[in-house]
Amino acid sequence: MKYGKSPNPFHFNKVVSKDSFCGRPEVINVRKLLVSGQNVALIGPRRTGKTSLGLEVCRRIRKRVIYADLMRARDCEDVVRRIAEAALRDGRRSGIEKFLKGIAHLRPALTVDPVTGGTQWTVTTGRGDNTTEGVVDILKRIHRRAEETGAVLFLDEFQDITELGGHEALLARMRSEIQRWSKVAVLYAGSDRDKMYELFTGANQPFYQSAVVVEVDTIERKSFLKYTATRFQEGGKDLPGETGEWVMQAAGDHPNSVQKLLYHLWFEVEEGQTAHMEDAKAALEAAVLMEVSEFERTFMNLTQMQSSVLEALASYEGEQYTGGKFLELTGIRSPSSVSKTLERLVEIGLLIRREGRYCFANPFYGHWLAKRF
Repeated sequence: MKYGKSPNPFHFNKVVSKDSFCGRPEVINVRKLLVSGQNVALIGPRRTGKTSLGLEVCRRIRKRVIYADLMRARDCEDVVRRIAEAALRDGRRSGIEKFLKGIAHLRPALTVDPVTGGTQWTVTTGRGDNTTEGVVDILKRIHRRAEETGAVLFLDEFQDITELGGHEALLARMRSEIQRWSKVAVLYAGSDRDKMYELFTGANQPFYQSAVVVEVDTIERKSFLKYTATRFQEGGKDLPGETGEWVMQAAGDHPNSVQKLLYHLWFEVEEGQTAHMEDAKAALEAAVLMEVSEFERTFMNLTQMQSSVLEALASYEGEQYTGGKFLELTGIRSPSSVSKTLERLVEIGLLIRREGRYCFANPFYGHWLAKRF
């Protein structure tokens, strides 16, 4: 690994913005929708840049964001707490005293973060907040806060609300409140494609057609290759198109995985030098090595049938998963068993369906399996 004077411009497993954010076609569409006050639902697999996209668009249109992550929310009380704390983090001091008085029953407090040493707002909820009405009440207060500050409400991993007890009534009351908002846009994001589509396009769902659905998945290769070549040039290095194409293909055009592979490639190339194919392959080895322990742990927890299907998929280039060739690779005779196993692997997050194909959610997992088996 080589270190130069220029800092590594590539980042992964985190939200990126400004110069670190690569423009993508979805930005234009989402920007137009939010500027016109439309609600938007960003749908796509994890680590495809939905959060970065939403936050970056809001930054560009100069909209403040009340951002609440609802991943694995435990109950209504947890939802209330997360949304209230999000409003307190929006950074707008104007009207904060009025907002604090409005949520006094939630007992907000300014505390010290034990990790950073900085201050942060925390909210302690009560038993009465663990109800559908408690969520609606905080949404009403958030609406007033957002109107005063010109903010967008961003609810990330929104589909996890469907895991709460009584979520049908909760969603109905949330929609009843939010549909009255004429001056505040809501940005939803979710990584469970099936659940999110059901929420926003299912005719029997409360949120049916309440937001414009925007797919966020793989990166558009042409614009991203231009972006990466520019970043290398700014650091005094060269990234030829051939090497960049190989990186994109090896990472499955998956935004976070591409960034991760480029991060490792950056360290393989000295300033004033060119990134060759052998450098890219060494970067892939480094990226896989970083995750080997997690890959092994996950693999050990699979059933025999699941592991056989994954091993076969790592070396299979076709699209027929119930045909003779794929069945031969798996060692499983029953096509229905293979189909059920593939769907289960999607459910547990190891695979995703993309344009009729099954792909590894983490492309490096596939490389690890192909090399190991």
